[in-house]
Amino acid sequence: DTDHLDAYFELRADLDLDGITFTPIATSTDPFQGNFDGNGHTIDNLSIDDNSDELGMFRNVGAIGIVSNLTLSNVAIENGEEMVGALAGSNSGLISNSSAAGTVSGDERVGGLVGYNADGGEISNSSASVEITADGVEAGGLAGRSEGSITHSQATGDVIGFDDHIGGLVGFVGEDATIDQSAATGDILADGGEYVGGLVGENRGLIMDVYATGNVSGGDGLVGGLVGFHWREGGGGGDRFITNAYSSGSVEGEEDDIGGLIGEREVHGNSAATVSDSYWDTETSGQDDSDGGEGHPTGEFSNEGTFQGWNFDDTDGVWEITEAPDGEQRPVLQWQEL
Repeated sequence: DTDHLDAYFELRADLDLDGITFTPIATSTDPFQGNFDGNGHTIDNLSIDDNSDELGMFRNVGAIGIVSNLTLSNVAIENGEEMVGALAGSNSGLISNSSAAGTVSGDERVGGLVGYNADGGEISNSSASVEITADGVEAGGLAGRSEGSITHSQATGDVIGFDDHIGGLVGFVGEDATIDQSAATGDILADGGEYVGGLVGENRGLIMDVYATGNVSGGDGLVGGLVGFHWREGGGGGDRFITNAYSSGSVEGEEDDIGGLIGEREVHGNSAATVSDSYWDTETSGQDDSDGGEGHPTGEFSNEGTFQGWNFDDTDGVWEITEAPDGEQRPVLQWQEL
């Protein structure tokens, strides 16, 4: 049913969908262009088993669509094809203050919250604690692929992938995409494939004020504690950078280009894929080398002085040092409630 896709909806109570056959909202050609306000409520036991594209509670959130203030618990999205997520298969609008917990499986572009965050799509103040299983390319704890923006968001679920581009937060980040003040703490298991990272599998965008603490294992190459492959093609648009970032999980790979922070950087033409003021834990990662960043032992991560240029201001800052998800004293983002 494609009626009322531009209307305003407000959830007035929690919903339990146990035993209910749910039909995803909107279609590929008729996206949701309205406003769905969860009003702080929870939808429990959303279950969809459908061998199709753009699979989730919403198949497609359009450019002026808004989904906010919604919690999905005990989600089970199974057997999706391309663009599969708990909340939305694809998003070109705004998703904010929303979260999902459960399991999501599919082929390509599989994410805990959104399968594909398209150009112009925004994900803010949102999270996913979702176990991801992807048979094809581009899988991430929050989004499989992002060409838009992600800010103040996190993913805590494990990601299991069997092809290229596997990340704790996002599998593949496009050239116009940004990730800001976000984190990933789930473990990454790549059974074959390349471009594997604790935060991002392959980055072509801008990443700042982020961290990853999950263990990264497997992969046929281009494996990093934070980013597997950091890439910038020449031809304009400026440098692509990673700044104010760290990783602390163990890092293992089957082939070459394995790094504590970055597996490999590549530069084309006169443009650079830069890494600045970013660090990895040489003890917990098991890696002494990285194609970018600085390595430090675990004990130095509890010292603000290790993190040059980072904002630890008590009233208007970004970071604070406290007990991180891995149990060590490390920087975390001030907006997080750990």
